[in-house]
Amino acid sequence: MTGSPKTLALAALAAISLATAAHAAPRAVPGPEPEMMTYDFKTGTKSTTFADGTVIEESFDVEKARKFAPRPDGKDVTTNLSVR
Repeated sequence: MTGSPKTLALAALAAISLATAAHAAPRAVPGPEPEMMTYDFKTGTKSTTFADGTVIEESFDVEKARKFAPRPDGKDVTTNLSVR
């Protein structure tokens, strides 16, 4: 390849960019949409149910959640929770 150093450098950068793009990780395919999230304040478990029926359970910090969203009347947020 002939040309000025600047032209050669640009050609090399273009080749590197194409090679990198060709070997880049594939983009993530969006998963099913979440349909429902429930928080169990007694066990500290958050359950997320997705449109395909998948359920993922994760733990959460109950004390932090209580500080984040206290009840307006000042009562404990776990008081009178309905259980399914």
